[in-house]
Amino acid sequence: MARNTFGWDLMAALAPQEDFATLAAEDTYTAVPLYTHGLSRNKGLEDDPVIGERLSRAPHEQAEGLIDHGGQWVCPFDLGNIGLYLRGLLGVPTTTDNDPNYTHVFKPGSGELIPHTLELRQAADRFLQHRGIVVDGLSISLAREGGYKRLTLDLKGADELKLAASAAGVIGDAITIDKVPGFRGTISKDGVEMASITSANLNFSNNVTPDEAPGDAAVKGYDPGVPTCTLSATARQTAAGHALYDLANAGTRFELKLAWTLSAVRSLTFTIGNFVFAPSSAPINGPAGQQYQFEGKAEPDDEEADNAFFVATLKNQIASYALPEWA
Repeated sequence: MARNTFGWDLMAALAPQEDFATLAAEDTYTAVPLYTHGLSRNKGLEDDPVIGERLSRAPHEQAEGLIDHGGQWVCPFDLGNIGLYLRGLLGVPTTTDNDPNYTHVFKPGSGELIPHTLELRQAADRFLQHRGIVVDGLSISLAREGGYKRLTLDLKGADELKLAASAAGVIGDAITIDKVPGFRGTISKDGVEMASITSANLNFSNNVTPDEAPGDAAVKGYDPGVPTCTLSATARQTAAGHALYDLANAGTRFELKLAWTLSAVRSLTFTIGNFVFAPSSAPINGPAGQQYQFEGKAEPDDEEADNAFFVATLKNQIASYALPEWA
């Protein structure tokens, strides 16, 4: 009887590439845990409606289409692996060494995004190799939830190749440390917790654009576009919620922070130095407690030395998120 593929038998490994066209080197891969992924390589067929080749009413011959490669990657939010994803999203961090505790500061850079090779083991003799993977976006929620927190990454890539054996070499163990409980997280305005907010969802996007140079059905790379960071929030219509309503309608800018803290040396903080909510209204939805819905976005932060509008500060016991020596 043919054996089905089961999720519990799958394994994923990720490694940075030296450049977009070069696969990651053996023995540089790290295992990465996941919940689900929609990463796929789609290559459609194009209709070729030539007239005069046959005198019949029949479908046209199909021509080879272009490769569209990408999808979402849903993974655990822990204070180890998150550094790999932030490095892909924002670039190599600046790390402060206070052994055994380290602080890694990630900021959006102006250079190219780091491409990766991602290898998925489906069976002992079946591996799918995704090359040219870049982290285009990240989204995370903040709410009182059970279980562990999850991240959603938006990935873009070049192509997928089926292998009969792993090309990753020796794979390093996953650096899963300090899973973040679902109920953890705070959101603050100018250093003061926003007590009326019951849930929020943050989205950061690099808005990459593909290099459409001819010569191959796959893209030649991805250029970082103008990044955006948005946040949607739900707040109770309390006095504090009314103050947020007034803040939004006045167009007041402020410093926004989202933090997931397990201890003084184990945390992740997103800082948006100049944030603004769009003007909002106050609808009434039945007899129950009423809520506001707010949408806002980050703006340039002139107070940051490099004008970084979004700063991720990761505190953990991982010494480095540096790239391999070739970089």
